[in-house]
Amino acid sequence: IGNKGAAAISFQFMETTFCFVNCHLAARAERFEKRAKNFTRIVKELNMGTLNHVDILHQFQHVFWFGDLNYRVENEFQQVLQWIGDKKWEHILEFDQLFHAMNVDSVFAGFTEGRISFCPTYRWKRDENVVSNKRNQPPSYTDRILYRSMPNSLSLWQESYNGCPNCFGSDHRPIVSVFKFKPRIPYVSYQFRRKYSGVSISFVDLKCTLDNAKLDTAKDGAIDVSMHYIYSDPSQHRLKGAHFDPDTHYFRWPILALDDLRIEPFVSDPSFLCTTHISLSFVQKKEVLGHAVISLFHAFPASLIDTEKLEKEYMLTNMQMDSMKSSLIAVIAQTQTELGGDGDGDTLQLQPQPPKVLN
Repeated sequence: IGNKGAAAISFQFMETTFCFVNCHLAARAERFEKRAKNFTRIVKELNMGTLNHVDILHQFQHVFWFGDLNYRVENEFQQVLQWIGDKKWEHILEFDQLFHAMNVDSVFAGFTEGRISFCPTYRWKRDENVVSNKRNQPPSYTDRILYRSMPNSLSLWQESYNGCPNCFGSDHRPIVSVFKFKPRIPYVSYQFRRKYSGVSISFVDLKCTLDNAKLDTAKDGAIDVSMHYIYSDPSQHRLKGAHFDPDTHYFRWPILALDDLRIEPFVSDPSFLCTTHISLSFVQKKEVLGHAVISLFHAFPASLIDTEKLEKEYMLTNMQMDSMKSSLIAVIAQTQTELGGDGDGDTLQLQPQPPKVLN
């Protein structure tokens, strides 16, 4: 795909897995749909990790996606220049393609981005802080850092997200973000990979909905699900024969099939198991239709695991900055305040030494 595409690296630290994807997506404001296709293709074709036929989004605990995503600001060149001069980053973001797309989950579903409180990263003169006018394209936040964690991970937080306007050498300005994480400590048992008869995982109901153009919902169009759980032996289990229910629009697995499924972890400690996940692959006629993840965070009774306590401890110990989705609420509140409403308002932290704006 020419000079567009991605490079990725993955690794495991103790029991926590990471994947980092650096990409360059299709350019120009009007190629919004092509950028979405670039993303889908990258996810589909990156062959990483230890689980066969499971994409990177559903087998790594934390995925970081960054680079020149090339999403643009859809407003007039001169108007964006004025907002930059006034440091009104929130007004610029109201017209940012990626901001709106992520808020409706049309692309990068499940990803989070820290609040942007710095200048657009493109397009600048290479050796000075002056906007470079290319066919009246408005300055845009083309360079981004996004991240995604498996549900209920409670182990990662983003502390800062900043631009570097005084770093020259390119018509892009780099960005930097600081994350912290709490590693999952390996479970140590006296008998490695021992099966504990007291702990097993079963399902009382399993259903899914799929949005796929190749999906066959006819009577003979049953789908199977492969379950991957690395803390059991065997680590892969398969359920067959889910049929489509036209009334609920779900595929549902029969109760008899669920009764026969038992996943027996070789780890018996609920405090460890509640931090783990089961990766799912949905298959129809040998074609993988999609993926999902099941968190075991709420699988145990409160007498064994106090999940509310764990969530409160996480909120107290992390220094998570506001995300872009939460900043939308702040922007609305600030606008209401300016209009004499009841909003509490909010003040964005501005980048020191902002770039100069020359028409």
